Amino acid sequence: MNQASQYLLALAKQKIQPYIANSNARVAMITGSVAKGEADFHSDVEQLKLYKIVKFTD
Repeated sequence: MNQASQYLLALAKQKIQPYIANSNARVAMITGSVAKGEADFHSDVEQLKLYKIVKFTD
């Protein structure tokens, strides 16, 4: 894993914390070049967050 990927992965892990603190969160993933270790300092960070569906009734 290159230096840019390490930096962006650490940043992404920090920024994703509020999302995974949600009790309905089920999965949080970092994908793309950062996850592959191939990012550069111009790369974006792709995140996928999945939540439990909550149905509301009237």
